[in-house]
Amino acid sequence: MDLDDLPTKSFCILPWTSAAIGSNGDVVPCCLWQQSSRQRSYAKEHNIEVATVDNGIEAARNSELFRKVREQMLNGEKPSGCEYCWNQESNKHFNELVNSNKKTHLRVYRHQEYADFSKTDYDINPLPLKFLETAVSRTCNFACVMCGPGSSSIIWGIYNKGKSVPKGFAKSLDNLDEDFSNLKLVKVVGGEPMVEKKHDDMLDLIINQNKNPKNLIIEYHTNASVFPSQRVIDQWKKLKAVRIIFSMDSVGKYAELQRPGNYKWENVENTVDKYIQLAKTNVPIIFSANITLTALNIQYITETCDWLYNKLSDLKTSWFNCNPIDKNVYKYIDFRNLSKQTKQRTKDKWKKWEDSNPPVLSSETDEIHMIYETAKSYIDEDGILDTPLTEEIMLKHYYYAETWKKYNVDLSILNLLP
Repeated sequence: MDLDDLPTKSFCILPWTSAAIGSNGDVVPCCLWQQSSRQRSYAKEHNIEVATVDNGIEAARNSELFRKVREQMLNGEKPSGCEYCWNQESNKHFNELVNSNKKTHLRVYRHQEYADFSKTDYDINPLPLKFLETAVSRTCNFACVMCGPGSSSIIWGIYNKGKSVPKGFAKSLDNLDEDFSNLKLVKVVGGEPMVEKKHDDMLDLIINQNKNPKNLIIEYHTNASVFPSQRVIDQWKKLKAVRIIFSMDSVGKYAELQRPGNYKWENVENTVDKYIQLAKTNVPIIFSANITLTALNIQYITETCDWLYNKLSDLKTSWFNCNPIDKNVYKYIDFRNLSKQTKQRTKDKWKKWEDSNPPVLSSETDEIHMIYETAKSYIDEDGILDTPLTEEIMLKHYYYAETWKKYNVDLSILNLLP
């Protein structure tokens, strides 16, 4: 199946079968449209109300915003909120990976997972909910520099001194009013899911309503610094699978460059080891990792691959994503804006690593090596800054530079060449 096989040239099944709830209570078709500013821009563009969870998920999925998105897709128009996918589908490097069967376009993958192939006619009304994405709250012990106040209570506190962190969706679970009986996947993001105790209540509610939990997958995007409660572990045993997706971008001393916060790297190591031991019991854990590629971690992507392989190669794994940072929004931490000298030094380092025949590159049982393949395919892309990035430029111009200062992160270890 490819993009041409979808019902229209701009069709995505998620506006019909999915809902993504932000920590502030906004509801959109998927997490890639999760930024509230994008949600509000789209609503303003079409003179409609923002969809929120205030009156429940069902009302949000029947809102004018969701119906407008479906209408546009049925007409072959491209909703502006779906910009991530449009950019991905026009990127030559990503299409090369698709053509070599190493990647799949998101709209195709989603259709394969959540569409009813016996259905050929669509209207603007929702279909049974199969995919729920939710950030229970913005409570988090990390202040990742590519994150923001909407998903990190620490970043909120840094930039809103003296103000209480808004409760948003986490203030009540009463608005979880949808029919969860057909759910196939629940994706839990944050904040950090394992820090927010309301997550435990939400998990009970969803699993108890599902008509067949053995067909249900729960997916967690976690920074792996906090281990779940026994109550959660007992619920996981009822499921088809629990996908633990490590949100990590570097390892060891390099981890805090991109993900500063109230933790030590040893916390992550210990928690990952606990997950590994749990996976060897009767809890159906599948491991994945999601990496955001920036100027802060591209030099150390091989160390990350080695670490993941050494930890996970003997366990059940799924996909390993490596997504380049948006070049327009995050230009002051974008690897594309590194100097040619820094890029060449990085590629020389990679070549030595390849020549050493690391086992992760020869493994046929996992996709960890795709992290490296993705980095290789993007490193030579041109940036948009006139002057190559240096540590000083990042500290002076990046809008979340205060997070580095708060945790005394030393950017000089990047050793960027002019």
